[in-house]
Amino acid sequence: MLARAEVRTLTNVAEAIVPRGGDFVLGAADVGLAERAAAWMERLPPSARRQLRILLRAWEASP
Repeated sequence: MLARAEVRTLTNVAEAIVPRGGDFVLGAADVGLAERAAAWMERLPPSARRQLRILLRAWEASP
Protein backbone atom coordinates (compact mmCIF):
# COMPACT_ATOMS: atom_id res chain seq x y z
CA MET A 1 0.00 0.00 0.00
CA LEU A 2 1.28 3.46 -0.88
CA ALA A 3 1.97 6.03 1.80
CA ARG A 4 -0.17 9.16 1.82
CA ALA A 5 2.69 11.26 0.40
CA GLU A 6 3.22 8.72 -2.40
CA VAL A 7 -0.48 8.82 -3.31
CA ARG A 8 -0.36 12.62 -3.38
CA THR A 9 2.70 12.54 -5.66
CA LEU A 10 1.14 9.93 -7.94
CA THR A 11 -2.02 12.05 -8.17
CA ASN A 12 -0.04 15.21 -8.98
CA VAL A 13 2.06 13.44 -11.62
CA ALA A 14 -1.03 11.89 -13.23
CA GLU A 15 -2.81 15.26 -13.34
CA ALA A 16 0.28 16.93 -14.83
CA ILE A 17 0.51 14.30 -17.56
CA VAL A 18 -3.23 14.15 -18.32
CA PRO A 19 -4.77 17.51 -17.35
CA ARG A 20 -8.49 18.14 -17.64
CA GLY A 21 -9.25 19.99 -20.86
CA GLY A 22 -5.86 19.30 -22.41
CA ASP A 23 -5.62 16.86 -25.30
CA PHE A 24 -8.51 14.97 -23.68
CA VAL A 25 -11.71 16.46 -22.29
CA LEU A 26 -11.43 14.35 -19.14
CA GLY A 27 -8.32 14.50 -17.02
CA ALA A 28 -6.58 12.01 -14.77
CA ALA A 29 -8.71 12.97 -11.77
CA ASP A 30 -11.92 12.43 -13.76
CA VAL A 31 -11.09 8.83 -14.60
CA GLY A 32 -9.33 7.88 -11.36
CA LEU A 33 -5.98 7.40 -13.06
CA ALA A 34 -3.92 7.66 -9.86
CA GLU A 35 -6.15 5.17 -8.06
CA ARG A 36 -5.97 2.75 -10.98
CA ALA A 37 -2.19 3.11 -11.16
CA ALA A 38 -1.90 2.48 -7.40
CA ALA A 39 -4.06 -0.66 -7.72
CA TRP A 40 -1.90 -1.85 -10.64
CA MET A 41 1.25 -1.24 -8.60
CA GLU A 42 -0.09 -3.48 -5.81
CA ARG A 43 -0.14 -6.42 -8.23
CA LEU A 44 3.52 -6.02 -9.18
CA PRO A 45 6.33 -8.06 -7.66
CA PRO A 46 7.78 -6.47 -4.50
CA SER A 47 11.02 -5.43 -6.22
CA ALA A 48 9.15 -3.55 -8.97
CA ARG A 49 6.84 -1.92 -6.41
CA ARG A 50 9.86 -0.79 -4.41
CA GLN A 51 11.45 0.76 -7.50
CA LEU A 52 8.27 2.64 -8.40
CA ARG A 53 7.95 3.92 -4.84
CA ILE A 54 11.53 5.22 -5.07
CA LEU A 55 10.60 6.95 -8.34
CA LEU A 56 7.59 8.59 -6.64
CA ARG A 57 9.84 9.86 -3.86
CA ALA A 58 12.32 11.20 -6.42
CA TRP A 59 9.52 13.07 -8.19
CA GLU A 60 8.38 14.50 -4.85
CA ALA A 61 11.91 15.69 -4.06
CA SER A 62 12.53 17.23 -7.48
CA PRO A 63 12.02 20.96 -8.06
